[in-house]
Formats: sequence, structure tokens, C-alpha cells
Amino acid sequence: MKLGDILALKGGETLTVAPQSSVAEAIRIMSRERVGSVLVSTDAEKLQGIFTERDVLNLIADKGPDAAEVTVGEVMTRDLVTASPATSVDETMALITSRRCRHIPVLDDGRLVGMVSIGDLVKAKLEEAQHEVESLREYIHTGY
Repeated sequence: MKLGDILALKGGETLTVAPQSSVAEAIRIMSRERVGSVLVSTDAEKLQGIFTERDVLNLIADKGPDAAEVTVGEVMTRDLVTASPATSVDETMALITSRRCRHIPVLDDGRLVGMVSIGDLVKAKLEEAQHEVESLREYIHTGY
């Protein structure tokens, strides 16, 4: 299964904030939407970074109560880990493991087309395994 298959099922909608948005605004969006990250972009296509729960923790540890006044652009993760719609789920899981991240923006020719999380990948692998088990059971019950 490829990331394009996952995006076809879940949709390519992503949450973005502008780099000049306050951290407080980004946190409100993440809380309201129940997500662990938002992408940082001025046009919702070209990425400038990603703002994650980990960025929030690091900021609070560094700035304390003044953290909410900082802009997202000041503290976002700039070293993006990305994949393409043609990237396999297995390749993406290896990437997430090696780079220790939980969200992967999906780019097609440099244009944002969606984002997958570790949860999306685990769900896809579970569905794949269930389908394989069902196929094997059917094969066994039909007598080779």
C-alpha cells in the first residue's frame, strides 16, 4: 500500500497556520481539531515547517509562561521529513522510526497533497493484515 492510497481513503485535508501566527493560536487549532501538529505555510501548498506537540513542550521548557506570545515561525520544526504519494507504508514507517517523528507531510512535485500520521500507517497495516488473514481462511476453507 502507498501513501496515495491512504490519502485517497482519508482525504488530503491538512491544517495549516501562517508562520506569523501565535503559538497560542496554533495550540487552540490543534486542541480543537484533536491533532498533534499543524503545517506551517503561507499558501497551504508550499511548506515552511511543521509545528508539533514536541515543539510546544520545548518552547514551554525554554520560555515558560511567555511561550504563548511567540510566533510559530520562531519555533517550528524546519527540517521537514516528507514523502510522496508513491512512498510505501513500510518505507514511511521506517522513516518515522529512524527520524523519530509522528507526522509526515506528503508532497507531489513539491506541492502539499496531504499528511499521514503514525496512526494512519498502523491502521493501514492492520487492515492489510486482516485482509490477508481473511484470504488465507477462505483459501483453506475452499479446499486449495
